[in-house]
Amino acid sequence: MRHASLCIAAIVSTCAASACAENLLVNGSFESWPTTVPSYVLLPAGSRQLAGWTVTGVSIDLVGSWQQADGLLSIDLDGSPGPGGLAQTVATKPGQWYDVSFLLSGNPECGNPTKSVQVSAAGDGRTFSFNTTGHTFSSMGWEPQTWCFQAVATTTTIAFTSLSPNGTDCGAAIDGVVVTAGGPPILGDLDCNGAVDAADLAQLLGAWGRCVECVVCKADLNGDCAVDAADLAILLGAWTQ
Repeated sequence: MRHASLCIAAIVSTCAASACAENLLVNGSFESWPTTVPSYVLLPAGSRQLAGWTVTGVSIDLVGSWQQADGLLSIDLDGSPGPGGLAQTVATKPGQWYDVSFLLSGNPECGNPTKSVQVSAAGDGRTFSFNTTGHTFSSMGWEPQTWCFQAVATTTTIAFTSLSPNGTDCGAAIDGVVVTAGGPPILGDLDCNGAVDAADLAQLLGAWGRCVECVVCKADLNGDCAVDAADLAILLGAWTQ
């Protein structure tokens, strides 16, 4: 990865700690690093040098040379080369909903301008993309993103995985990751994207029948431990126009 030396600017910030729920993650903004990072540091698969996190895939880059979203450091999920990812395991309560928020951008230097990352936890996941067209190292265009999941166990691994093809070194960039206990999403919004639509309908139909574990049966919208016509009616009634 060929990052130019740029002034560090934090133009997007997360909410003040006093106004936020407790972040279950350690080092969610990737600031815990023993030395300065004048450009970038490559972290290979399996590395735990970044406090709280384990590197997955091929590699990632810890970057200090482009416009940051939160603090002085952020992550390019395609290392030199990539693609890679990050994972962290946190304590959770089965049946409890959790909110995931983070800031998303992409390395604009090379590769396909659309950079994608999959965020996953508790058997669920969602893909987020950022188009780097028109962006530079001094104008990264960081965008806030949100997702949610329902825990199924007493520990849950939250993972960010680059969806770039092999051999690339310019991927999705992430910063300011926060995971907090929250409430359920909009009734019927099974994929936590803020809308009730065809994707949610597909999930409900795929889960049709008796629930194996009632407390973590996400598609059971009326709480009777089964996914059936009653739940289908609720979802269709909540359909987003």
